[in-house]
Amino acid sequence: MAVVSDVTGERDEETRRFLERAARAGGGQVLNVFRVAAHSPELAHAWWDMMRVALTRLSLAPRLRELAILRVFLLARVPYGFVHHVTIARRLGMSDREIWAVRYYESDPTLGELERLVLRYTDATVALDGRAQSLARELLAHLSERELVELTFCIGIWSMMARLLSALGVEMDEGTQSLLPGWW
Repeated sequence: MAVVSDVTGERDEETRRFLERAARAGGGQVLNVFRVAAHSPELAHAWWDMMRVALTRLSLAPRLRELAILRVFLLARVPYGFVHHVTIARRLGMSDREIWAVRYYESDPTLGELERLVLRYTDATVALDGRAQSLARELLAHLSERELVELTFCIGIWSMMARLLSALGVEMDEGTQSLLPGWW
């Protein structure tokens, strides 16, 4: 059950602008996460802009970005974010087998070495366990410095979202539960 209420009405101009922006992007539907974020419309706008850049304007391959984001939500056990990024990954042409491989990526032959390295780096960055720097150096054999920084930003941005979703108990959007794999 959600901790805070969904913002659905026009409380002030900034909130109205944010909800309209979210509705335009969602084809008229405002996702629950944005109804919750609208409690702080200034932060919500800034967060939106950051995600928009991360989803549309990076040098980093979208497939690597989505593998990292899916892993972030899996590690945090946040189904809300996971299902939304399953949809994005599918739009990118990723198969369910490739998507589900984020669970046991070290032993799944579906993923290549670079993809497994990205997921190892994601694990270390989320855990802050000291391995991230050495894994980052390994990644530089495959990624540019810009791509490595972008990957790290993506891990951080969606870790922040995972914490918001989990701590505030944001409920799944209607019709998304069926996107979860059976093992969830």
